[in-house]
Amino acid sequence: MDDTVPILIARHGKAMARSDWSSRDQARPLTARGRRQASALKPLLMAYGVSRLASSTSTRCVKTLLPYATAEQLEVEGWATLSEEQADLNLKAVDKLMSRFIEQTLASGTPLAICGHRPVLPTMLTALGMPVMQLKPGASVVAHLDLSGHTLAFEHHPPRL
Repeated sequence: MDDTVPILIARHGKAMARSDWSSRDQARPLTARGRRQASALKPLLMAYGVSRLASSTSTRCVKTLLPYATAEQLEVEGWATLSEEQADLNLKAVDKLMSRFIEQTLASGTPLAICGHRPVLPTMLTALGMPVMQLKPGASVVAHLDLSGHTLAFEHHPPRL
């Protein structure tokens, strides 16, 4: 689309079940399927020329963006505000951070991908003017923002694996 900038929202890849993990939830890793989903996300991010990556600080979110980050020599910016633990306490902070991401993305024209968690996604999507939808692990949506920050169109990409 002409004169738009994409922001991609991804739900982290399939993670180990909470019941099978005895350590801090924030450190819960991706499963083999989740790692394949993370790798399968690379072509989508590449197609949109994503050159900035933001994520919850939780391991499973950071690791979802890591294959692309490694391939493109990018850093994954970790944001505790997007973690389940922090967002649960302060959804207004998530909304504020999303507004900041939108402003920065529009100012720079740099496509952005953000990885988050199921409970935080509704706030993230609403901030982009998108309908709230359930995303399966490894799924993503792309919001096409016009230069004033309105989402003109969006597309859903189900998990590839």
